[in-house]
Amino acid sequence: MIPMVAGYVMGTRASARAGAMSVVANHMTLTGSAADAVAALDERVDRLLMVVEALWSLLCEHGYTDEQLAARIKELDLADGAADGRHAQRASVCKSCDSKIPAGMVRCQICGTETGFVPGPLDGI
Repeated sequence: MIPMVAGYVMGTRASARAGAMSVVANHMTLTGSAADAVAALDERVDRLLMVVEALWSLLCEHGYTDEQLAARIKELDLADGAADGRHAQRASVCKSCDSKIPAGMVRCQICGTETGFVPGPLDGI
């Protein structure tokens, strides 16, 4: 395991687990128990960690350093205006009706105008 990446993800996992407990109540009706919901989240984090480790090991083979990775993580963390370990998307404003549109919406919920957002393969993870 890559110590720098694993440490960052594990720290994020601990805070995500605490924050996820509020989401677990909604998920419980689908899975039957909070333990199942937490186990499912752990499995997803484990799979993501494996993908990140694989990608980072490939990049290391091409000369990238842990310092460069740490700098990029910090840059991405600050991109939303807060150094909080998350990359939150901001709401946009509809070009037709000027209402606020939550991040990730394909259409304005008020007037139906397309936002230009195209869901990617990682949306919904």
